[in-house]
Amino acid sequence: MATNKIGIILIVVIAVVVLVVLAAAVAIVIAVKAKKKKKEQSDSVGQRPPVMQQPPVMQRQPVMQQPPVMQRQPVMQQPPVAERKPIAEEKVTVDGRISIIADGIRKNADSFDGLYEGVFRRANNMEKADDDALKEWAVRISNMYANDEFKKAFEETFDLNGANLIPQAMKLLNCIELAGVKRSVETSHTFGPGSSKKYICLGSGVFPDGTECTVVKPYWFTQSKVVEQGCVIGKVG
Repeated sequence: MATNKIGIILIVVIAVVVLVVLAAAVAIVIAVKAKKKKKEQSDSVGQRPPVMQQPPVMQRQPVMQQPPVMQRQPVMQQPPVAERKPIAEEKVTVDGRISIIADGIRKNADSFDGLYEGVFRRANNMEKADDDALKEWAVRISNMYANDEFKKAFEETFDLNGANLIPQAMKLLNCIELAGVKRSVETSHTFGPGSSKKYICLGSGVFPDGTECTVVKPYWFTQSKVVEQGCVIGKVG
């Protein structure tokens, strides 16, 4: 009987201990949960909301300065283009005119028959210089070549109406020489075949072949022909 009572008491004690332990465990769990909840509430109240990051401020680009507007310069008017002259007119410089005159004389050498010796005598200031023969050059060229460059060059180069004609005669003689017209240099001549083309016989018609003559006026010639006859007289004795 006593043993049964002890066993019952032990069971009751163990049951009580278990209940106490369970109650304590429940209390501890409840306390832990309450503390945790309180902490969570405290954290939720005191926790600062995260700061929203502001987007980075875009760096302002420097304003590009516009280059100054260049003031438009007024367009300079180009001078009118001079009308191009024909080649024949372009070469009419001092030397060009002399060349044209020489060429004109060469092409028309026999048109000035009777005028060559007069130019030579006046250029060398010789006695019996014929100024009228010198001036006749301008007359013949004017009449023969109305609109020719030969005439134009001659008129722009020579003034054959002045008082001092020696410089003009010297310049014209230079043109004659450039044209290839030459003056004979012989002072005596033996008359023979072909002589009558070169000389006029003074005093007695045509001299017989073999006649010794004195040249009183030389003849003028080109490579191909006589352009101005000279004059001869028979030698005395």
